[in-house]
Amino acid sequence: MAKRKSSSKSSDQGMRHLAEAEKALNRADKLQRENQAQLNKLVAEQRAERALREEMDNLPPEVILRARELDKKKKFHRAVAKRVPRDVARDTLHLECGHTHSVFHPDSGNEPRRCSECLDRWLLRESRKLKKKKGAA
Repeated sequence: MAKRKSSSKSSDQGMRHLAEAEKALNRADKLQRENQAQLNKLVAEQRAERALREEMDNLPPEVILRARELDKKKKFHRAVAKRVPRDVARDTLHLECGHTHSVFHPDSGNEPRRCSECLDRWLLRESRKLKKKKGAA
């Protein structure tokens, strides 16, 4: 009878070890799936950024020239809605359009600033419109 208790005891221990190992494998499998999903997301973001950079590098000259004209008229300048000090030499400006802009001279005032994000969006939008027109013609 003593043998049965020890063998059932070791069998119970073996089952517990097996259950623990299965849980560990399930956790590792879940982590692997999560890591793969994060990696896929990062790769997709990089591809989108690369495509955007390529598009910005190949803007039609007429769109660039029109943007220069508008920039001279300060059409891409936005009022400063909020100024947040970051350190001794830098502030972050929150512009009325919702974009942010870092400045390295905290005493530079709150005059309207050119919003490069608004400018870039305008360039892309106008470039796409022009390409669509040329494709339809």
